[in-house]
Amino acid sequence: MDYYVDNVEKYLEAISGDESFINAERPEHDYGILNYLIITPTTFPSILESDTEEQKLHKVLRRNCRGLKYRLSDGKILALPHWKFFNIGEKEETQPDNIDNSEGFYTLSKLDGSMVHPIILGKDTSQIRFMTKMGFNDISKKVESYAFEHCKNHIELSKYLLERDMTPCFEICSPNLKIVVHYQETKLVLTEIR
Repeated sequence: MDYYVDNVEKYLEAISGDESFINAERPEHDYGILNYLIITPTTFPSILESDTEEQKLHKVLRRNCRGLKYRLSDGKILALPHWKFFNIGEKEETQPDNIDNSEGFYTLSKLDGSMVHPIILGKDTSQIRFMTKMGFNDISKKVESYAFEHCKNHIELSKYLLERDMTPCFEICSPNLKIVVHYQETKLVLTEIR
């Protein structure tokens, strides 16, 4: 089954009636955000071999509701940040005995910063904005200030990818945005392209 869905309709169907998720609309900028607020035992159910294709699709789409951005006017997906991941041992499907290492997989770096991603708002493809899972905020402003001054290549790469319906995901690590690890310098690290 193809799990690529480029319109918000199926996503809304997948999270319908579940108060774990939020659909936050930003009409002044013509975009909406799908994100989870809390995790309950039913927020991200395990994907089972016995599930129907529709059940599998809904479960995959729910995991993509982690800061997904879409255009309000037509429902087009604008940004698809990292999907919800789980630590080894956190869920039944991530128990060491249930992980099939015989198939191909890829790993991502886990950094101690804030995940941000760019988005093109409106029709001017030269104008990108950085956002967190919940949209444009104080962290976004700091990232934009840093990126436009120090990371011109990141900006050009982002424009290129966004124009081709791909989402570059970055981690901002900075002494000014400390989570746990104290970084000596600010860096914007590309962690995935979706």
